Amino acid sequence: TDEEVDKYYMKTPPQGMCLGSSNGRIAWFCISPPTQDDLISAANQEKKKRIDQANEHMNSRRWPGKAALGRLTGDELAQYNLWLDYLDALEAVDTSVAQNIACPPPEKLYT
Repeated sequence: TDEEVDKYYMKTPPQGMCLGSSNGRIAWFCISPPTQDDLISAANQEKKKRIDQANEHMNSRRWPGKAALGRLTGDELAQYNLWLDYLDALEAVDTSVAQNIACPPPEKLYT
């Protein structure tokens, strides 16, 4: 109904609530907090995303191939080593507890 549209769809959801259906009618429902498995899954996804981004960054500059052929310049080699250290730090992140995870920031690597 128009009243339901005004009450539910035209408003920002209350804190901790989402829209749902109850007996065929629109209603607000409490959003349950994420489970430990949800937190671990999210942490693993974030870790994988950062690893993929780091590999993409290095591969876009062809550093692995250049390194294998000994063709990295001094600056490239220094940057490549920083990114490899960053990957090592990411790999060392323990996502099994999914609390207070501190992924290393890549911002300092971009020059």
